[in-house]
Amino acid sequence: MNNAKTIVVCILVFFTCALMPQAVRAEPYTTITNNGDSANRLDIVILGDGYTSAEMGKYRSDAQSFVDYFFAQMPFSTYKNYINVHRIDVVSAESGANKPDAQPTPIVKNTALSATYNCDGKFQLICINESAANNIVAASVAANQGDLRVVIVNDTRYGGGGGRYAVAATYSTPNPDTWYEALMHETGHTLGLLRDEYPNGTCNLSIVPTNAVNVTKNTAYLSIPWFY
Repeated sequence: MNNAKTIVVCILVFFTCALMPQAVRAEPYTTITNNGDSANRLDIVILGDGYTSAEMGKYRSDAQSFVDYFFAQMPFSTYKNYINVHRIDVVSAESGANKPDAQPTPIVKNTALSATYNCDGKFQLICINESAANNIVAASVAANQGDLRVVIVNDTRYGGGGGRYAVAATYSTPNPDTWYEALMHETGHTLGLLRDEYPNGTCNLSIVPTNAVNVTKNTAYLSIPWFY
């Protein structure tokens, strides 16, 4: 092969490799609780965000605190033998979470899941990059090991959120509950498809979420969704 052809081949190889999608690296994980085959168990997978490599000890302790609290609550204490728990050790470049509403200057952190407060303009609501989280889960554990997905955010400000992922920060600001109680609340949204029932909240009677099992406009007892 002459020099001209060699150069062309090398250029083509370079651009082909550069344009190929890069596989997401599998992160180390530990099965904290193993109660049998994931095919017929509820599997919980825990991820952390905003934990640096130097804070992995704190992350593991935080994850264990949540697991201990989780299994102390009904009905999970009763069904503990049917639940597995896996912890994925996700390392972030920086500690904490994004706070776009911080004054006088927004706080921007380089974290693995881009946890961000003030999501949708709500001070305490934390959103994460779900695509990044999904990729990590898919690369790190088996497909049937992520039934309930939980994210612990390493930040001292109160906040959380429930959706496809249950998210809560390890806040230290004064509150009537602890952060793992808040995370337990968020699992109610994620696992149980429950909606908030705040006594001082505003109820919009024109809208009834179709994916919520604990709210209804139906006043006939035998027809309410949770009748049994």
